[in-house]
Amino acid sequence: MGQRLAAHLAPRLKTHIGLLAIGRHAVKTPQMPKTPKMPNTHFICADLDQKKSLRRLAALPSRVIYLAPPPSSGTDDARMQQFLAAAPRTQQCIYVSTTGVYGAAAGAWVTETTPLSATEPRSQRRIAAEKRLKRSAIPHVSILRAPGIYAKDRLPIARIQAGLPAFDAADDVPTNHIHADDLARLCWLALFQGRNRRAYNAADGQPMLHADYLNAVAQHFGLNAPPRLPAAQVKDALSPIAWSMLAGARRVSSARLFREWGVQLKYPSVNAFLAQRKDKGMMA
Repeated sequence: MGQRLAAHLAPRLKTHIGLLAIGRHAVKTPQMPKTPKMPNTHFICADLDQKKSLRRLAALPSRVIYLAPPPSSGTDDARMQQFLAAAPRTQQCIYVSTTGVYGAAAGAWVTETTPLSATEPRSQRRIAAEKRLKRSAIPHVSILRAPGIYAKDRLPIARIQAGLPAFDAADDVPTNHIHADDLARLCWLALFQGRNRRAYNAADGQPMLHADYLNAVAQHFGLNAPPRLPAAQVKDALSPIAWSMLAGARRVSSARLFREWGVQLKYPSVNAFLAQRKDKGMMA
């Protein structure tokens, strides 16, 4: 996401703003998609798991878009804690969280006022990060809760080619999506439109049954549709992480974001994205 955000900002970097990009590993400018030259941009290495490497964060710009994931274990987010301690100059922070914080919803719609009830540790760490940020001394904090992120290079083609099953009609569950380019734009807009201590569901607001999503991608690229099986057999075929992403069965509403920001997405649904592509019947 960081590279896509940088690509989105590239036209503005020449005259309007400067960008300080932070990563765990050294970043070479040519790796940025469609941005072989990034004016007014500086890259620094810092590891949120290594306190000594965070000294440079004391000079962070006043506005920060925080994309770092939580640690891989536990129910807290020590990385967010380290960031807050190391970046005292931050005046505004946009945090990209996940719609997984709502927990299982049995197919019901969730909004930003739905209680956070995640039982899965990965989402519990996101809740912990959100709470730390809201309690922090940073004057302005906004949270974007993103669902499944897709793009040309982030489609379930390998899953379909592997023949992994989809739910049968009786057990199918809703899934939610946002195109990576739209999410990058929302991160930028949040700096100006996001209200303080307010969360926004950054989904396209057009949930799809999971099998319908897989079938739409398979049909577009001329692949065989996944076999349809009962939920118990699908669970046995998937990794625990892949299964946990489906078990939430939420329909995510983004009405708050569309109402308050007046924003229109480039790709308002997965089907709209596929319809705009010119590679129908061809592999991505």
